[in-house]
Amino acid sequence: MINKKDVTKMGINKFTTEEIEELKQNPYVKRVSSSSITYTKEFKELFVLKHSEGQLPHQIFSDAGFDITVLKQRRINTASHRWREKAKQGESLEDLR
Repeated sequence: MINKKDVTKMGINKFTTEEIEELKQNPYVKRVSSSSITYTKEFKELFVLKHSEGQLPHQIFSDAGFDITVLKQRRINTASHRWREKAKQGESLEDLR
């Protein structure tokens, strides 16, 4: 029997091959794998700007061509928080990975 903690650790929110191919088509995606997505600096800057204007995170992603049912709310919220904190601290949104 699998408990909830084990399911979370197993990475239940992995992208399928089809989802990866769909995400690769979005110009705001720098790279994507089954477990992660790297967004372009341009999208992060656009996100921070739109959010400061009052738009909700899921709407910004949707307007940018992302299928929010594929990304899931947790992934959107995590990215949103990380980018807003970096912007607030005056840090670069460039991904150096």
